Formats: sequence, C-alpha cells, structure tokens
Amino acid sequence: MRILMSIMVFHPIVGGTERSALDLGRALVKLGHTVDVVTLRFKGVATNEVIDGVRVHRQLLGWGRGILFAASYIVSLSFFLLRHRSRFDVIQAYYVYLDALVCSLLRPFLKSRVIIRLGGGGPAGDLSRLRRLRLDRWVGPILRKLDRFIVMSQPMRQEVIGLGIDPLRIEQIPTGVDASHFSLGHSLNSSQVVCVARLSPEKGIDTLLSAWRLVIDQVPEAKLVILGDGPAREQLQKQIRELNLVGVEFMGQVQDVLPYLQRSGIFVLPSRSEGLPNALLQAMATGLACVATTVGGIPEVIQQGGNGYLVAPGDPNALSERLLELLADPEKRHRMGLAARQTVETHYTMDAMVERYLQCYQSDEVDLAKQKMPLDPITEGTYVIGEEK
Repeated sequence: MRILMSIMVFHPIVGGTERSALDLGRALVKLGHTVDVVTLRFKGVATNEVIDGVRVHRQLLGWGRGILFAASYIVSLSFFLLRHRSRFDVIQAYYVYLDALVCSLLRPFLKSRVIIRLGGGGPAGDLSRLRRLRLDRWVGPILRKLDRFIVMSQPMRQEVIGLGIDPLRIEQIPTGVDASHFSLGHSLNSSQVVCVARLSPEKGIDTLLSAWRLVIDQVPEAKLVILGDGPAREQLQKQIRELNLVGVEFMGQVQDVLPYLQRSGIFVLPSRSEGLPNALLQAMATGLACVATTVGGIPEVIQQGGNGYLVAPGDPNALSERLLELLADPEKRHRMGLAARQTVETHYTMDAMVERYLQCYQSDEVDLAKQKMPLDPITEGTYVIGEEK
C-alpha cells in the first residue's frame, strides 16, 4: 500500500503527534508499505530525506503569518496533491486545519482514500480551535467529504460526531508505543519526578509548579525534571523564581526520553486538554507510577489507584497530595508501575495500533490498482540520512 502523510510540521520539529506519525510510518515501512510525508520547508533542513524508510518531502510553503501563511500553504499543498494524485492509495492528513481543508476541497479530484487524524481534543483540541474561530459551521459540511476520521479517545469521537460526521466513518485508534524499547528498568528508589510535555498553557505546567511548591516543603530532596519546550517557557521560569522553587530542571526538547524515564520514580502529566498522550503511554511502558488529569482519553487508560492516579486539572493541592503519597511509598510505586506496564502490553502496543490503521485504510476500499501509475520517486536527489543517493 502507498501512503502519503500530510502534516504541517515534522521531524526535526516534533511534538506528540509528529512523533506518532513518524513511529507509524516506520512501522508501516517495516511491513512492506511505502510511506511518504509532505510537510513545510525549513531553512537549514534537507528538502528531501529518508528517515528509516519514510520519505520526507519538505516542499510546502508558509510565507509570513495569518492569511499570507494560509494562502501559500494551501496553494503549495494543493499543487503537490494534484500533481501526485495518482501515486497514493491513502492520504492521511493530520489535524483539522489547513491540511484537512485542502484534502476535503480536493477530494473529488484525488484518486486516493482521504483520512483525517485529529491531533487532540478538549479546549485546546482541533475542533475547539474551529469553534473559537467561528469556522465550525461551514468547515463541518466540507469535512463530510472525507472517507474516515481517526480519533484517539471517546471524548474526541463525540466531538467529531457533534460536527455532523457519520459515526460509522469515525475510527477510534489509541496511540501505540514500542513496548520493547520502553522496557522496565526505572529506579524504584528515585525521588525524581519527570514530566514530558510541550510548554504551552494546555499542558498545565503552571499547575505542576504550584503543586511542586507544596511537595518540596515536605520532601526537599525531591527533583522535578521537565522535558519539552514551547511558548510558555519564559513565563514558567518566571513562576519558578516567584515561588522560589528548587529542584526543578528544564531539559528542553530531547530526542529520546527513555533515559530520563529510567532515572525517575514517578511520571506526572498535569494537562488541561489532551487526546491520548503518547508521553503517558511511554512512561507506563517503562513501569512508572503515573499521576495525570481527568481530561481527554487519559481516564480510559488510568484506573484510579490501580495503574496510576487521576486528579482534576488545575488543582495543585490534589496533584501535590498524590505526588507526596507516591514519593513516600516505593512499594506502591512499584506495584502501580507493573500494572501500568501490563496495561500498555495488553491494549496500547505499536503492533496493535498499526493493525488498526491498516484496517482503516483498507475498509470499503475501492480497487484502484488499474488506475494507478507505478510509484516513481517524487523528486530527484533525495537525501538519505548518512549517505547521498
């Protein structure tokens, strides 16, 4: 099968959705499928490269801001899709934003099944953004032209149904992680707490810092490590100074979170809005006891008191209480971590996710084999990491 992923930003600029897209692409390539990614062009980054078999084409334009950015992006993506409309069996666009809009408008001219994979749900999710921009009423009917919608959680599914989409065309596919990579091996006696999240308001890091003030009053040796970067970093650092916090370290964006997870005893995710966070599943696969909030698909994963703890978003007191409880009880951390690992192995493996995606790609599929051209390289001189072609 020949699959094109359309996503605004991609490796090396990564968040949870971008990492998930690359993981999915790698897994599909291993199964013998062809995966291409079309994304924005960035200075200093190769226009075309191959990452573990996934062919990345940074050919989309995004000039300036606002309307100019949107117009240049829409035109360049439209040109790419129309130019290569016979080369792919499936086009998977990420986020209900410009990629989804272009794919919807061009759907009658494309010889591929077109699928949208939402990035997130809740107040900071894809459809909430449409509502804030007052675009949901006219974008909804356009999106109904698409073949399938992929969501990660039941709340996201309900949001899409609320847009007027036929429930039969909505596939709920939870995020999957490579459980063999995120193997057990963290430090049972560590007083380090780790958080992996983009530094933006919806991730609730400000709530975590307020809770941390209460934690270090009782456990002064505790350490908080935050992995990720984003627009709220300066404000969060200001909050640290105002609260006179110690033991907090921002590590920025890291390529592999596993070493940090293995050196920690607890994982925390204080989000105000989520889909189904990949970072949470990675921590669970590592066997960490997790404290997270009751948003998005998180309550579908965390069973209260069994494989982790749930707290309300924006409540530093409740968050600090659960962190202190786990810091004081290594045995409970160990027990919860084992249960968390079992949850991932049973329900959230990469293999299970890939199988669900392939089922979605193939369901009700029209045989287009005779209409397709042989898949030739889209561009000459593709750069493969480590060598020139």
